[in-house]
Order: sequence, then C-alpha cells, then structure tokens
Amino acid sequence: MANVSKFAPKLASILSSLLERTTKKYDATIQTESETSLFHGQSKPDITIRAYVERIFRLDRLIFSSRHLISR
Repeated sequence: MANVSKFAPKLASILSSLLERTTKKYDATIQTESETSLFHGQSKPDITIRAYVERIFRLDRLIFSSRHLISR
C-alpha cells in the first residue's frame, strides 16, 4: 500500500485532467436541449473533478486501512 500511496497524488492529477478534458469536449458537442437525456445534470456541481477524484483516493485509503486493521 505504501507504494500506491506515494503515487496516488500524481495518479489523481492525471485521471482528473483526462476527465476534465473529456467532459469539456463532450459538453461542447451538445448543441441543443433536445440532445440531452436524463443522465445530463441541470447544473454543474460545486466540486471540481480533481477534488472529487482526490476524495475518492482518500476514502479508498481509509477503507483499505480499516480492512487491514479489522483483519488482524
């Protein structure tokens, strides 16, 4: 786990950067409201993709640590 923890910030940065570019590119292709579906949000969330990805990494480390402690 120590090796993964060392690379987690860089991995989170790369992943969030790719997701940001993908969502911006996709959002630019939607021209009209008729092209939207139930899966499209009415507004953008207040949290950035990077902050969301970092939150997932923190939660994953917390869950892993908890499982490790319980298994002992």
